[in-house]
Amino acid sequence: MKRDPALNVLATQAEKSLKVKS
Repeated sequence: MKRDPALNVLATQAEKSLKVKS
């Protein structure tokens, strides 16, 4: 299943923020 571009962007931002926090 393909994700919507908007959800993809949100997921990428969440991963980046998690990496910054850790």
